[in-house]
Amino acid sequence: MSPKKVAAYPDYYGDDEIVEKTLDELNKWIESYGAPVFKKLIEDPRSITESEWVILSYLFANFAVRTPVAIEGLRAMELQWTHEVNKIAKRTGKSQFKFVSQRLGEESPPTTLGQINDYAIRLRAEGGDLLAAHDTFDFLKDTAECINKMSFLVLEAPSGLFFLSSDRLLVVESQQSGVPVGVGWGNPDAVGMIALNPSRFLLMYYKGEPSYMQIQATTDKVELLNLKTINFAYQEVYSCFKYTEADNWMKGLGRWRAFTGVKRPG
Repeated sequence: MSPKKVAAYPDYYGDDEIVEKTLDELNKWIESYGAPVFKKLIEDPRSITESEWVILSYLFANFAVRTPVAIEGLRAMELQWTHEVNKIAKRTGKSQFKFVSQRLGEESPPTTLGQINDYAIRLRAEGGDLLAAHDTFDFLKDTAECINKMSFLVLEAPSGLFFLSSDRLLVVESQQSGVPVGVGWGNPDAVGMIALNPSRFLLMYYKGEPSYMQIQATTDKVELLNLKTINFAYQEVYSCFKYTEADNWMKGLGRWRAFTGVKRPG
């Protein structure tokens, strides 16, 4: 599959006349600055400047929040949160709530139960995904600041092996549980994962001062990361060569009747 054959939807995230930039414009702006630095990360990472590491942090944060699976995940979490707030209100009789920002330590103005429920109704209605999309982008700056504090480890696939990618382009998981942790980039045990290209895979994690390393991956490590990529995928797994596990996973979703790609090398 080439980029020329990929569908694009103008104003995919809505056309908001109130904000200075629509989310589509914000994506375009971030990626126009990020694409050359991303290319440099693959080809000549030692030459990346401090300001370019910041640009990469925002590019990866954008990858983390902009995908449909991230947006739908946050919408589901917000609706579950509304359900829990209603349970508390029923138990305590409270009709107003204040919330504290974990990042700023500041208390929000009072929010009524009616306001919370009205927003949940809008989230469930047609166009609710656009509300959730704007909510996910509220995490962009915080996510980028977290990524900028992480160390980068690039794994190179041995000859004849390759890394997969999926529609969940970038995943952050807990080292302890091994499951995605949503917006938990600030967790000390968080690990970000993304295939840079078929031969290189990036791991991001907290370990002292931010640093960069590049090592050769073992065969077992390549297989493990590919299985994680499949497990974390939503509806699509992407591979440059035939890969049995990905093939079976896609067929299991009814996405493919037969694989029509090229054969695995060797």
